[in-house]
Amino acid sequence: MEMLALNNGSSEPKPAVIATMMSLKGLWDKGIPGMCAVSDLYERCQNPKHQIANGELKALKDLALIQPDGRIHDTIKNVVLSAITGKSFDIKMGSPIKQTTSTAIPSFEELTAITDGVIGVQMGIQSAADNHGVSMEDIGIFVRNTPGGKKGSDLWDEFKSRRDKPGAKEGYGFVHFIREVVAQKAN
Repeated sequence: MEMLALNNGSSEPKPAVIATMMSLKGLWDKGIPGMCAVSDLYERCQNPKHQIANGELKALKDLALIQPDGRIHDTIKNVVLSAITGKSFDIKMGSPIKQTTSTAIPSFEELTAITDGVIGVQMGIQSAADNHGVSMEDIGIFVRNTPGGKKGSDLWDEFKSRRDKPGAKEGYGFVHFIREVVAQKAN
């Protein structure tokens, strides 16, 4: 399993990093209530005795960011501490992945921009990375070279049009879509 070097010096499995960031981003995008939950999670990662209000605690447990007994798994803690900076309500979220000299791996900002909140695109990218062996470098190529520069719902519609066209490969999934874009860029 591919491991990713994180900003806090730890290394965590790529699927866990992606899943955690997708959950954090989903909360963050819900506005103030979600940002409060992310802020509380960040505080709990730094101080296990930090008290979290019931609403935020439920949201964090529902996304498995906090275990039912209130503990935080070490992997999630490492991702959170690597992705979040700042204090209290003045926090910022960025990529947890330690930046190397390679620009092949997409940044968190690039992934966020391309998915544009569309769950199908988010899940397609996550599944390609988690279950189908698509490298972060290939995801970077895909993100930077989507057909017609499409993102979000337009990108999802493009995928569906390829999947649903007559003569499309049986079982055509988002991973095939990503691999087509990568292959086209290579040629």
